[in-house]
This record gives sequence, structure tokens and C-alpha cells, in this order.
Amino acid sequence: MIGRTRAYLPALGSPHGAAASTAAVKLLSRHFLQRPQVYAATMACMVQYYMEDMKAAGREPDRKLLGPILQILWRSAAFRGMGDLTLLD
Repeated sequence: MIGRTRAYLPALGSPHGAAASTAAVKLLSRHFLQRPQVYAATMACMVQYYMEDMKAAGREPDRKLLGPILQILWRSAAFRGMGDLTLLD
């Protein structure tokens, strides 16, 4: 569903999408950190979009924002196969 939704959000995937995807990750992170098993697949997609948007904007991802999220996702089945999101090496 997130992939289909992204097609309707023109800012995402563009340099201007960095603000939109940052807001999306921040908003979802509250729920994800409380119930990761429920939101893992959605968060994995949003993090991937966030990383793409930050790259398109020529900006570095916010390690403080992503740190706790990635720690949980790395242990999650939803994260497997989502690409290279190894930001915190």
C-alpha cells in the first residue's frame, strides 16, 4: 500500500521530498517504537523512501532520528531485503 500511495505524493522521491519523508518517518516513529511488530513493514518502506529522498536532496540522513528505528528494523523480518540502509556503520 505504501508503494502505491507514494505514486500519489509527487514531493516524495524528489529533492523536495526530503521534508515530506522526514515528517512521515517522524510521525510514524511514535507508533512504530511502541508497537514495532505492527508497523515494521510500513516503517521499512518509509525509511527506504526517506533515504532515497535525502540522497536526492544531497543531504545526510538524520542518524539521531533513524538510530532507534534501524536497531529495531535490523531485527525484523520486514527489513530483510529492503536494500542497503546500513546508515549507522
